[in-house]
Amino acid sequence: MKRRFDRIGIFRRMAFYLAMALGSLPFFCVAQAQEQDGERQVIRVAYPVQWGLTQYDEKGGFSGYSYEFLQEISQYTGWEFEFIVINTGDINQDLTTACELVARGDADLIGGMVYIDQLA
Repeated sequence: MKRRFDRIGIFRRMAFYLAMALGSLPFFCVAQAQEQDGERQVIRVAYPVQWGLTQYDEKGGFSGYSYEFLQEISQYTGWEFEFIVINTGDINQDLTTACELVARGDADLIGGMVYIDQLA
């Protein structure tokens, strides 16, 4: 009786691993297809300047957590990011402008946002 239950457990494990392997195939196919195309997809990022998250210096250099995170993503996806800098000096206006850019289709995503109770 115990052997019968052991076999059932083995078959369940095998079915689980097979399902995991088959489920991950689409991810490998997409990555391989992007490499074969040779074209890099350009993602437009609305980049409201916020200290620590999305920073921009006078020399045109980008830095901050969001920038580093997007650079890491580009290593896996092959995406190229085009940053649209928004820096009016008023963070509320900058974030509103960033949301409007995405809503109009002028940007694909927003670089980073911080939730602050006072602004909610």
